[in-house]
Amino acid sequence: MKRILFVLLCLFFGFGLFAEGAQETSDVPGIIATTSWTASFAEVAGLENIHILAPYELQHPPEYEMTPGDIRNISRAKMIIYAGYEVMMERLKEAASTDAQLVQITTVNTWPVINESVRIIAQAAGTQETAEANLKEIEEFFSDWRAELIPYKDTPVIVHKFLEGLAKNLGLTVAGTYGPAPLEAKQLKELSESGAAVIIDNWHTDVGAPLLEIMPGAGTASLINFPGKDGTRTLMDVLQYSRRELTAAFQ
Repeated sequence: MKRILFVLLCLFFGFGLFAEGAQETSDVPGIIATTSWTASFAEVAGLENIHILAPYELQHPPEYEMTPGDIRNISRAKMIIYAGYEVMMERLKEAASTDAQLVQITTVNTWPVINESVRIIAQAAGTQETAEANLKEIEEFFSDWRAELIPYKDTPVIVHKFLEGLAKNLGLTVAGTYGPAPLEAKQLKELSESGAAVIIDNWHTDVGAPLLEIMPGAGTASLINFPGKDGTRTLMDVLQYSRRELTAAFQ
């Protein structure tokens, strides 16, 4: 009887350990993206079940510092997608397995950059067919957006440096830029005298606040790059959000 009980206990604990190991293995993310922005590009490329390190709730995700749990996940990941400007980069590369694919992309929300970066990810993941279909949808979106802004193409705008590429890609006339460093008095004076009718600000930073104060009559559009604000989760969510903001600013 004692022998039978002993065998049953061994089986019970052995099964428990197996189940725990299986659960741990199943929870290990195969694909990791540093931020919601790099993840949004990966989703367009056709990747699924992407584990994002920096939470959606952060206003400035590149400043995210990794946790011990993040390091453990990174060490087991098969693919890691990053931009290169993240604070975590040094530790991330140290933690990554030598077998992991490290895929670096450029993150700018313009059609040329999106097209190039998504193709880099798709090439690494073997998801080119899905990527092509998704890219076609985004290309059409940009085409429609540019057409919508044609009546305002000669209206001068001031734009945060991180959004200058988007403004020019949309055909807008950029009269001046600012950021990412805080605005100085001389720069504030020059920008306020530029004749700009619209200020395109970057929600993820706060350096544009003084400019908004001294140009209260200008239309303002606070755009985002990283999905997260107001429930945005995908790259298309971000583009649609920015489109609504710009439309309102010009009206």
